[in-house]
Amino acid sequence: MTPEPIKTQRSRGRLLQRVIANSNYQNGIELGTHLGGFAWHILAKGNVRHLTCVDPWIGRFYPKQDPEDRYKLCLEKLSEFGDRVTIIRKKSLEAVDQFEDASFDFVYIDALHRYAYPD
Repeated sequence: MTPEPIKTQRSRGRLLQRVIANSNYQNGIELGTHLGGFAWHILAKGNVRHLTCVDPWIGRFYPKQDPEDRYKLCLEKLSEFGDRVTIIRKKSLEAVDQFEDASFDFVYIDALHRYAYPD
């Protein structure tokens, strides 16, 4: 017997928006923010009161993109949200100790997609 295929959303933005909209999620964290595009989507389209974004902005995973430039673009993109967003420039495992257990309603993980990663 073949299992029924799982219906997926056309975009992760719509999926997360539906999940957040159908809950009381107010405080989230995104691990791996890159240029801030998805964080922008969460804040602009959802009812989230606060989003913490964690990314080290290191390494040249995209050969023509300087890490400092990516970081600055992210700051600029998310600046319109003021105190609704906190940006932490650390690796996820370095940032984890500054949060209390169960301090977030949701965690969105979009960090480095490789098994081996740079130090």
